[in-house]
Amino acid sequence: MWTTDVTRPVPSDIARQHFLKRNADYMAHYRQRADRLKAAIQAFASTGEVQSQDISKISLKLLSACNLRCAMCFQWREDGLDHEGAKGFHRNLKKTRLDFDECRHLFDFVRKHPCEVVLTGGEPMLHPQFSLFVQALAEAGCHMVICTNGTLLDKHYDTLSRYHDRLAFLISIDGPKAVHDGIRGDGYHAVTTGAIRRLAEAKQDGLKWIVGVESTLLACNMLHSETVIEECAAMGVDWMVFNHLWIANPEARVQFSRLCTEHGTQAQSAEGYDLGQFEDNYVEMVHSTLARIQAYPSPIPVLVSPNLAPQQLQDYYQGRYRPENPYYKMGVKLDIDIDGRVVMTKQFPEISFGNIIDQPIEQIVGSALYKRTAHELLHRPLDILAACPDMHNLRIDTAP
Repeated sequence: MWTTDVTRPVPSDIARQHFLKRNADYMAHYRQRADRLKAAIQAFASTGEVQSQDISKISLKLLSACNLRCAMCFQWREDGLDHEGAKGFHRNLKKTRLDFDECRHLFDFVRKHPCEVVLTGGEPMLHPQFSLFVQALAEAGCHMVICTNGTLLDKHYDTLSRYHDRLAFLISIDGPKAVHDGIRGDGYHAVTTGAIRRLAEAKQDGLKWIVGVESTLLACNMLHSETVIEECAAMGVDWMVFNHLWIANPEARVQFSRLCTEHGTQAQSAEGYDLGQFEDNYVEMVHSTLARIQAYPSPIPVLVSPNLAPQQLQDYYQGRYRPENPYYKMGVKLDIDIDGRVVMTKQFPEISFGNIIDQPIEQIVGSALYKRTAHELLHRPLDILAACPDMHNLRIDTAP
């Protein structure tokens, strides 16, 4: 069986049926996109050849800047890549955001091949041309997922509501008020939950966007997981996901550094991630939290990403886990960084293949370097991607 779930589903049948009933129109479009993605993955898996018409998803990193400084953020926390004084990867780029007027090749491509586009950052709504991107992509026939902290919704609400039937939001909530504000900054829980309520209330008035919430599992918030689920359900959230910290263990960093050297570049981005040297008591806390989440009678679907078996989870947090799935992503999805480069993956953008500012996307995807790298990673999983949703979502599931 093939799946595009963020991970194997945790939700009860009641929660699932509630979601399907509430979002019937969205699910009709979703199934069409899922079928296209399924066919693209199967074609790439069987041939190892990349076809530009099979690109079914695009992740568009609009900018690196953010208005928050979250404690766990690999970009902006005190030892992250882009904090003040850092020498991380994006700090070394001349361009710090995509310019709408320079994205002609992107819009040409999606008009020919409408696909799902993930708008991310930094905080994507901080981009001064954010509404222009939403409008252009929607009118090209794309559906969008907006990954956001939710604090700037009001600024773009009119544009977003105009294209409501093409939008899904993934908004970060990391605990009840005191916990969330301790992670993200004083007062932001009220702002973010206010944005979520506004989106949810608009659904009651007939708008058809999807309101999702993501929460990162941390030592300071794991005991509050059920409270977050309750609060999200009460606000009218459609679904939510609990994410593990992204871990880049020492061996994975060495492997990635070697790959970067082969591509004529230097590895830098891995330094913003955790090493994976957690003690047994911390891992036990994670195990017990996941057990409580799975047992909780949630009225909305609740997922965990990545959803690993107990021993896999132990290995993951102690830096021993190795990904089992082939990396299908480069055959079906593009990651575009803030300076227009098509990169191997947005989390580790050192390896790139061309720039949409200068080249048609078909030309980039059709290049010998892109095809060779995609084929190589299809047969040689990269350990540093162990937590990557694409590693777990975009796959052929061989389970009966």
